Amino acid sequence: SVPLIRYPLIYERNFNAKPRESTVYTTVLQGCHDSAEDSAPTCGRAYRNGGERVPYSEGFCCRCSACELFGLCSNDDRGNTRCALLNTAAAAACLHFDDLWYSGYRVGAAET
Repeated sequence: SVPLIRYPLIYERNFNAKPRESTVYTTVLQGCHDSAEDSAPTCGRAYRNGGERVPYSEGFCCRCSACELFGLCSNDDRGNTRCALLNTAAAAACLHFDDLWYSGYRVGAAET
C-alpha cells in the first residue's frame, strides 16, 4: 500500500490586511478619552461582527503635563505632541482596520 502522511491544519486567528494608526489632537476643553467606560472615546471604538466591543480599541491618550502646557519643559511623549495651553493638550493614538481580513493557520506535526 501507499504510505500516507497527514499534516493537520490548525486555525490560529484572523489578521487584518492593512491596519493603520492615526493621531487625533485635542484641546484642554475637549479632553482626551481612552477609557473603556467612556461613552464617546476620542478614537471611537471597534466592534466584532456580533456587536461585541473589541477590548482596548479605544486607542490611548498621551496627555501633556502642566509643565508642558505652559511651555516650561519639553515634551517627550510618543505622539510628539506640541503642547500649548490654548492649543493642543493631548494626542490620541487611534488604530484603524482595513475591511480585508486573512485567516492564519499553522501546519501541525505529521501524522501517519
